[in-house]
Amino acid sequence: MSMTHKTAPASRRFWQIDPNHLTVRDVLVLIPIVLLSFALIIGLNRWIGRPDSTKWGGLVLDTGVLFLFLIYKSKDFLLRKSFWMFVTLFFAFHLAVWITFLLHVEQWGLLGFNLMAFEVLPFFYFRDMFR
Repeated sequence: MSMTHKTAPASRRFWQIDPNHLTVRDVLVLIPIVLLSFALIIGLNRWIGRPDSTKWGGLVLDTGVLFLFLIYKSKDFLLRKSFWMFVTLFFAFHLAVWITFLLHVEQWGLLGFNLMAFEVLPFFYFRDMFR
């Protein structure tokens, strides 16, 4: 009995990883990305050597990841001007709230930015008003 490996269609792009159907290739792509991300964060933190770098570096990194995810999951809206106006307003509000918060907090670790996950539901709720 031969074991066959189910391959993805040729049209599947490199960055389209389905968490419900992970392949060996997906894992081999994700592991180095995660390890490089951690190494980059640790290296930058040691290079800069200040506690503030964790706060502001984490804000930049996690905001980028969050908005890349939100935009990626909004493929049907990408050609609508109103969607991009909404993303811009949501981004400005996101930064205003987080910057104000971080200015009043003495120390903030990277794990604290997991709170950004709560922004996904309001984003999708308001985004879907454009349908």
